[in-house]
Amino acid sequence: MRWLRFAILILAAAIIQKGMLARWDYKTEKLRLRGFLGGKIDQPELDRILAEASVEGWELVQVLATALYQGRTQDAVLIFKRPRPAGA
Repeated sequence: MRWLRFAILILAAAIIQKGMLARWDYKTEKLRLRGFLGGKIDQPELDRILAEASVEGWELVQVLATALYQGRTQDAVLIFKRPRPAGA
């Protein structure tokens, strides 16, 4: 899970550098991929996550795939953002 911490730190650094932290809220969701070695999207689960996020005002901005070995992927991390409410 070091890669996830590293990716979040890089994203946070970019956000802080651009001064965007004050304007947006961010959240992440982990999507477990199916298949013996992963790599197959669970479409109903993805649709559920996206629908729930949309209702709450979240916009999908990035998907990070977790590499196992030889290009295989076991999980995907979905990064969402939404405007921060005024005065928050």
